[in-house]
Amino acid sequence: MDTKINQAKVLLSQSYFNLFAIPQEFKVDLNLLQQKYLDLQRQFHPDNYITSYSESKAIILNLSAHINQGYTTLTNPLLRGILLLNLNGDNFDLSIDTKLPNTFLLEQMELHEEISEANDTNDVIKLELLEKDIEFKEKQVIDDIDSKFIAKDYVMAKELLKKLKFYTRLKDTIIMALEN
Repeated sequence: MDTKINQAKVLLSQSYFNLFAIPQEFKVDLNLLQQKYLDLQRQFHPDNYITSYSESKAIILNLSAHINQGYTTLTNPLLRGILLLNLNGDNFDLSIDTKLPNTFLLEQMELHEEISEANDTNDVIKLELLEKDIEFKEKQVIDDIDSKFIAKDYVMAKELLKKLKFYTRLKDTIIMALEN
C-alpha cells in the first residue's frame, strides 16, 4: 500500500502529459488517452482506499481529482493549447488576452446574429447548417494550431486559440438552441 501512495505522490507532481505518459504535443491520440485515463482510475480510484489512513485517502482523492482534471484538459483542444503555452513559458490567459482582428470579430457577430435569428424562428435546419459550418471552421483552426505548435510559433498559436474560443462558444450556443 505504501508503494501505491508513494507512486500517487509522484503522479500528483507531474504535468498532465507526463501523468498519462503521452507526448507533449497539441495533437493527442484520444483513444490512447482514454485508455490511460481508465487504467489510472482503476489503479487509484478512491473506493479502493476506503480502509486506508486519512492521509493516504487524501493523497488518493487529490490524485483522482488531478487525473480527472488532466483528462478534461487534454481532451479539450482549447484547454490543451493553453496548457502547452503555459508549459512553454507563456502564461497565456484567455480572459485577459482577447484582442482579435476586427474582420474576425465582425464575422463572429454575423454568425451570432444568424444563430439568434434561426433560434427565434425555430429554424432547426438553419441551426444544423450553421453548426456544420462552425465545426468545419473549428477543425481548420485546430489543424492550424497544431501546425503552429509543431513550428513552435507560439505567438500565432495564441491568436488561433483565441479564435477557437469563439468557435467553441458559437457551437455551444447552437447546441443549446437545438436542445430547446
